[in-house]
Order: sequence, then structure tokens, then C-alpha cells
Amino acid sequence: MKARAIHLHHVRVPFRMTFRHAKAERTSSENVVVAVDLVSGERGLGESVPREYVTGETVASALEALKQGAPSVLHKTFISPATLIEFLDPSPAEAGQERPGDLAHGRPEHVEGRLRLEGNAARCALELALLDAAGKHFHKTVAELLGCAPGVEALPPYSGVISAEAVGAATWSALKMRLFGFPHIKAKVGLSDAGDIELVRRLRLVLGPRKDLRLDANGVWNLDQAATMIESLSPYRISAVEQPLPKAESARMPELRQRVKVPLMLDESLCTLADARQAAEEGWCDLFNIRISKCGGLLPSLRIAQIAREKKLGFQIGCQVGETGLLSAAGRQLATLLPDARYLEGSYDRFLLEMNLTTRPVSFGYGGRARPLTGPGLGVEVSETALNHMTVSRVDINA
Repeated sequence: MKARAIHLHHVRVPFRMTFRHAKAERTSSENVVVAVDLVSGERGLGESVPREYVTGETVASALEALKQGAPSVLHKTFISPATLIEFLDPSPAEAGQERPGDLAHGRPEHVEGRLRLEGNAARCALELALLDAAGKHFHKTVAELLGCAPGVEALPPYSGVISAEAVGAATWSALKMRLFGFPHIKAKVGLSDAGDIELVRRLRLVLGPRKDLRLDANGVWNLDQAATMIESLSPYRISAVEQPLPKAESARMPELRQRVKVPLMLDESLCTLADARQAAEEGWCDLFNIRISKCGGLLPSLRIAQIAREKKLGFQIGCQVGETGLLSAAGRQLATLLPDARYLEGSYDRFLLEMNLTTRPVSFGYGGRARPLTGPGLGVEVSETALNHMTVSRVDINA
């Protein structure tokens, strides 16, 4: 497997509706798409969603990092899936520890060097494109390339997500989600303390006592405010609170955990393997929110999940608002590899997007249920017409 050209796209993804949370309000998303053309004729595509307030990246900075780092791929020949996985693996396996892909392919042949790229979103888009191309070249799904045995069907159900809306609109959303049969629902909070309490009270009333309801504050509370709010919301049987404190105050998470009984989840504070190790060792949280674009791709995401398992922490497979079916497909491959995820988010493209990159939506069905994707690579087909229509700018890198 050898690449002959790489194409970098800045794409604008329009929404059907406005999506709000405590830090942003969006009617569209600015994404990065990478296409890798192989000498043998296959094309692989990957996507990421840079968010400056999460990883410090913008579309412009991600594209610049790709322009600097992607050409090195053109000088590589990957004679097996295992050599590609070794190249992409962000953390060499320690003695006695399996590396993603080892179960499927044995110890990999050596490949000189590893992928070096600044920025998680940039890395994600290129990694996914290479894995998609490899899956098509070697006739395997990405999950199979990374060590998943064929036949996995028991995926966690997808969660419904309620954006930061007025109480009336959020209540209507909750009713629709109850009728749709979602077992798990997440609500965005953090706009106002009194409003959040009334919102959660109404949501619990509409959802009934059995639905799993968790909250996401997007890091807008300080320590005392978070402790007070979580205690005030506890009577409504909250299963977890995501990112209660700003990323800059992550070191105070153990103190917050001492003051509240509700499990706490990290999101913006969890972007790298170093973040995951520190959070696990210092007791920052009870759960990780692993988002592929935020964490740098599937290989780093698997590594972070491995840390969570070792430290007996739960984890959620999250998503980026505005991802198309391409990144949703990557999320489905990750869910196939990690069926023990506590929660699963994503595959909202049919419900949120005005226009999609994939020829078919990668969306869940009733109750949030979905099956693994079984086609080669990421398991989806990208419409070149849609990609060209949504592309704002493009850079071509040839061997």
C-alpha cells in the first residue's frame, strides 16, 4: 500500500437547525476532510472537526499542520495492515502489552518512523483517511484492521442529546426522545443556575423515573458553583455530569469529587494520552469522554480507553457537533471495537445536517440502536459531488 496523492479540504457543513451549548451556538460547522489516493487506485477519506476552545486548533491551523506533515506519508510503503498501524500508533507498546491490531495480525513488521503531526484534529483526519484506504486495499473494515473479530453486533445504544434551549423547547425535545425510545439522554446546561434547575426538573418529569439522564456543563462552572449546582440537581437522579469545571481548573476535580456524589466525566480536559494518564492517576473523574477528532484519531482513542479500563473508569464514545457521515462512520467503527462503552454519541447526521458527505446517512434507528458497518474501510461511500459542493478551499499534495 502506497499513497500517490493527498488532498486537503476545508468543508462547510450546513445544519437543519441551530445547536447551542454554554460555549457556542452553531448553524453550520467548519470541518477538515483529507483524501488519500493510493497507487493501486483506492481512495481513503477521513474527517475532523477542529475546535479552538477544545484543542486550540482552527481549520486554518489544522490545514497548515497537514501541509507540513502529510507529505511524509507519500514516502512510505505499508506491506501489511500491521505496518500501517505501527506507523499510526501514538504510543509504542510496552513489553507484554498488546498494540491495536496485534490480535489480528501478530507482531507487526517494522516500519521506519511514526506519524508526526501537530494537532489532534489534523492527525485525526489523516489517520482516518489512511485507515479507510487500507481497509479498501486489504478488503477489511477499519475495526477488523484494528483487531476486532468479525461478527460483533452488540453495540451500545446511541444517546439523545438536548441542546441548551429554553425550557419549553427542551421539554418538547425530551418528549420526542422519550417517544423515540432513547434509553440514555444528555442535556446541555450552564446557561443560568435557576434555569438549569427548572430545566432538569421538567426533563425528569417528561422522561419519567427510569430514563438515564446526564448533564454537560461544558466547563462553565467554578468549583463552588459546580458543587452547589450538582447537589441541587441530584434529587432528579442525574447519572453523570460532564466537564463541570473549566479545563484550566482540572486539577481541582478531585476536590469536587469529594463534595458531590454524582459521577463526573471529563471532556475538554481529556484530549491526549498524557491527559488521560494524569486524570486517572490523580483521581480527576469517574468517566472519560473519548471523541475521535478531539483525541487525535482511532488509535489514540483506543489507547485512552485502555487507560480507562486499567484504572476501572467508565468511558463514553462522544462526537463533535457537525460531523458528517464520514466521522460518524469512524465513531461506529470505534463502538464496534469498544462495545463496553458506558454511553455512545454520534450518528446524528440525518437529524442535524442539511447536507451530508456520505451517499447514505450513518444514523441510528429507534431506541438509538445501530449495527456495525460492514463495508471495507470506514464502511461508507462519499459523494464526490457533495464534497466538491461543500469544499471552501483545497490543497493537493502529490508524490
